[in-house]
Amino acid sequence: MPKMLAPEASGFRTSQAYIDTLINPEHVYGYAHHLYADGKPEYPDNFIPGMEYFGEYSDKPLLQTEYAKDTSEPLTYSDAMDLALLIHNSLTVEGVSAYLYWQLFWEKPQGLVSLDNPWESNPGYTINPDYYAFKQYSAFTDPGWHRVEASTDSTGLRISAFISPDENELTIVIINVSNIDIDLSLSLGDFLPDSSAVYRTSESEHTASIGAFDQSQPLELPSQTITTVKLTGSHLP
Repeated sequence: MPKMLAPEASGFRTSQAYIDTLINPEHVYGYAHHLYADGKPEYPDNFIPGMEYFGEYSDKPLLQTEYAKDTSEPLTYSDAMDLALLIHNSLTVEGVSAYLYWQLFWEKPQGLVSLDNPWESNPGYTINPDYYAFKQYSAFTDPGWHRVEASTDSTGLRISAFISPDENELTIVIINVSNIDIDLSLSLGDFLPDSSAVYRTSESEHTASIGAFDQSQPLELPSQTITTVKLTGSHLP
């Protein structure tokens, strides 16, 4: 039997109306919604009240199943930062189990990858900044992973962390939303890393490898960047 999602409406409020009138919610695996009716992508924190509200339906998995900026202009690095923050808020405030970006390949200028002439064979393409922001999350987690508690006392940073089912892999994503560089002393709690890698997206870096993570040294987080720390090791019981 396929797992059924409901209602996948345009936003939080419209989805609530459908959920509250389901005859038998037990037939539904999870609650899905879009974000089109809830705000503008350039103001990702404005979605937070709706996310907090919809998070009350967490007796089932919550999924954001379609959203992207509707634009006739080329996507910029500012759009990429907005996307990273919107993903972060969806994961940490609402607690979604999945965040789906609408338009993997699309007619220029939209999509994670824009096609110049999609109706022609072998069209030219452009990898947009949003692609790399999304990759900072998607390339370093896999199905079955779950989010674990992560926090920071810096108002300029947003942090989230995800662990593999066998608890031998840990991924940490940090967004520096401020206009200053920040050095972060990152504590891993009861996770003991054996190997590591750090990747960063900025105006000029595209999920670039910047070396290994040194737990004895602060992690350098330039302003307006997205950094992913990928760790392999073991989790103490």
